[in-house]
Amino acid sequence: MKSQKSKVKSQKYSPIHSYIYAKRKNNVSLYGWMKSLFSNLIFFILIFVFVTACDNNTVIPEEKFIHVYVDLMIAQDTTRTNPLPLDSLKEIVFTKHDITSELYDKTIAKYNSSPEDWEEFFDKAIAYLEELKTKKD
Repeated sequence: MKSQKSKVKSQKYSPIHSYIYAKRKNNVSLYGWMKSLFSNLIFFILIFVFVTACDNNTVIPEEKFIHVYVDLMIAQDTTRTNPLPLDSLKEIVFTKHDITSELYDKTIAKYNSSPEDWEEFFDKAIAYLEELKTKKD
């Protein structure tokens, strides 16, 4: 009886079985590695989408920027008799439109990089000023 038991035990742990077990173990770890790689890839794709989505909001939308720019020009013109520092005027206008000076500066830099954008912007700003003038009258 003992010899039969040791025979079964020796067959269970033969070199072939060890080799098969090792291959199966490597396949499992390869699967785990692939699963981990896929998870990391999804994570980095989500981070990239988030960063690029946030990057689109680094400038003021054109319609709002027109209102900010016109309000700033009007504020400068109306305070010529009692001049206020430009920083104070900007702070008042930026607070009114709920923007920051950094966002304003980034928007100005964007327009400075393309003179055609300024031309189109000023045409729309003049139209907005005309609209304000007709509302006043």
